[in-house]
Amino acid sequence: MFLIVTTYNWPEALRKVLDSIALQTVPPFEVIIADDGSSASTKQLLEAYQSKLKCPLIHCWQEDRGFRVARNRNHGIVTSKGDYIVFIDGDMILAPKFIEDHIAVAEPGYFVQGRRAYLNEQVSSMLLTTEKMPHIFMKGVKHREQAMRLAFLPKSITESKRSSLARAMTANCAFWRDDVYRVNGFNNDFEGWGPEDIEFFQRLFNTGLKCKKLNFKSNCYHIYHPSSSTASLAHNHKLLDDTIKQQLVECENGLRQL
Repeated sequence: MFLIVTTYNWPEALRKVLDSIALQTVPPFEVIIADDGSSASTKQLLEAYQSKLKCPLIHCWQEDRGFRVARNRNHGIVTSKGDYIVFIDGDMILAPKFIEDHIAVAEPGYFVQGRRAYLNEQVSSMLLTTEKMPHIFMKGVKHREQAMRLAFLPKSITESKRSSLARAMTANCAFWRDDVYRVNGFNNDFEGWGPEDIEFFQRLFNTGLKCKKLNFKSNCYHIYHPSSSTASLAHNHKLLDDTIKQQLVECENGLRQL
């Protein structure tokens, strides 16, 4: 199980993410920080955490040329060595059994979509300036039910199997490496916010894969931040529409074009 964390110029949040990785009941084999062009402060943070994790911590960096998260994720995939990859964003604080749960649900023929609870601005600010970690009973947690771990429930509840999804969230998801390479990874033509994740998931569905949508396991908490610019949405939605209409499997500008 290899963990890829995307980040950009927010070392305060990344520090909290790394602290939560250090607290995992089962550590990942490797953590790759896929960096979309952060300044030296992120590199300095990662150097300080090299000895704090129970696994290798690798920093892969690309030049800052705007919001290029699709290419950034591909960079992380190419850098990783694992057969099975979990993705999170650099603003996700993981519950202690996050990795353990992802390992347990991995199954050929499926990729995995997890969920997340949301921290409001006040509690996020507090957590970023203290050593405290979020928990389900903390004030300021939205969608609190998504922070509940009830792994003893039947799999029909905790692992609902889908042939489509209304929305995608690469802040908590997992894929087999071979499946990712079959579709040539994320589409590098997506620049600016959204919906590169939905388009990627759609191409996976077009190969015949199904999705396990998790409930009450692999929990995590989203740190509050202002919304990203939607200036690129029209261009990006056209890329998604083309994938849906043409039932595309591979993108032309993906992993193999790095």
